[in-house]
Amino acid sequence: MVTDRLGEAEEFLAPLEALVRRRGHRSAAARLASVRGRLLGALGEVDAAVETFVAARARLDELPLPYEKARIDYAHGLTLRRVGRRKDATSVLGTARQTFAALGATVYVERCDRELKTLQPGSRVSDDLDTLTVQERTVADLVARGMTNKEVAAEMLLSAKTVQSHLTRTYAKLGVRSRSELAAHFPRPGGQA
Repeated sequence: MVTDRLGEAEEFLAPLEALVRRRGHRSAAARLASVRGRLLGALGEVDAAVETFVAARARLDELPLPYEKARIDYAHGLTLRRVGRRKDATSVLGTARQTFAALGATVYVERCDRELKTLQPGSRVSDDLDTLTVQERTVADLVARGMTNKEVAAEMLLSAKTVQSHLTRTYAKLGVRSRSELAAHFPRPGGQA
């Protein structure tokens, strides 16, 4: 999970789940189940996470909430990708992307595209930065745009520690020592850096 405070997440989540169960609110229960699925995935309980995502999605089946369904699919796909279930992740993220595209949710379409790109076999970039993985390039590009590690972590649904690891490897591969040197490798359209 993004904050790496899994014990606190459990303490925060459990009472909310109990409240929603008592009130019988299906869409809120589905949203919380999606969070529970991400938590279980982060704890390494992959089968339980998958079951939780499937149950979360089922809670919304009869409700006209395509955006919420796509958000659950997106979280499900991220969890599958992070545990190496590439084929399953591709399918679930593809479904999420289609829904986001139909809704005009361009930010999530871009996020799905980025995740799907990392799932392609041998996914590496093919320009002068070809030593970087897709994930490293994405992190570096966002940092070059001026985002902080914390902002990149929130954007990519990663921990700040993971962002730092990607940056450390990127600096070494490109032979740079600062964010400004990194930014020089990512020219902006119209001359913006």
